[in-house]
Amino acid sequence: MSKIPEEYKSQIQATKNGVSRRPPQQFRPLIGLSFLLILAIMALLASDFAVSKSRAESLKKENEAPKTASPVARPEIQWQMRHNYIVNQRVRTGSYDLLILGDSITQGMNLKILQKYFGMRVEAFGIGGDRTQNLLWRIQHGEIDFRKQAQPKTVVVLIGTNNLVFWPDSPPSTPSEIAEGVAANIKEIRKRLPASQILALGLLPRAEDPKSPLRAQIIETNTLLKKLQDHKHIFYADLGAKFLDPSGKIKAELMPDFLHPGFEAGNELLISELKAAVDSIKPKQKN
Repeated sequence: MSKIPEEYKSQIQATKNGVSRRPPQQFRPLIGLSFLLILAIMALLASDFAVSKSRAESLKKENEAPKTASPVARPEIQWQMRHNYIVNQRVRTGSYDLLILGDSITQGMNLKILQKYFGMRVEAFGIGGDRTQNLLWRIQHGEIDFRKQAQPKTVVVLIGTNNLVFWPDSPPSTPSEIAEGVAANIKEIRKRLPASQILALGLLPRAEDPKSPLRAQIIETNTLLKKLQDHKHIFYADLGAKFLDPSGKIKAELMPDFLHPGFEAGNELLISELKAAVDSIKPKQKN
């Protein structure tokens, strides 16, 4: 019978006594390599998990609509009352050839001047401070749910300028986000009023100084909005040029606060320009 080496005898004896001892010298490199292999496998698995998580987050972000294109109701009582009035008093009993949807610029349109250019069958549903997401919520909650025989021939959309600035619940939106928000509104209108023409208006200029960052953002936004038209059901018009003087500054007599067409002159100009834009998209009469 072969003799057991002394170092193995001590190891066997230590095991019997319940004492942990280091492995024999010749096994230590193998144990070290095994440990490094385990660490390498764990690192590889962690890397794959991180990549998979990153890809999943990227796909989720791509599939999620921006805030500008997701409907949001505002919590103010006055806003809710205005919305309910529009639905209950203007939509359920009304019948219009032309409907204008928007924010405070739309709300501020002088009804007498509107009727002067468009006749009695015109209405403007605007709520001050609204952004694209707020208008989208309004559309989805009754503001264009007319009786079939009372659906408007043309729907004008003027929304997005309030998305350019900071709000308590969100930072300013980018031009592409605003365009996505307007596109979401147009898509919803097409779904609910398939026979109506849609006229998307470019954002009006704001800020007196033509070098204001807002001006550049408006130009970029309008470039994107123009691409939404298909010249069949959806059209685009920019009504802002005549509010500017030759140097690019906003004319104070037309926009006293450099945002809203004001006084009778500002309203008259906006509505007369709108009249020309609406007439330009009317189907041509066949002889």
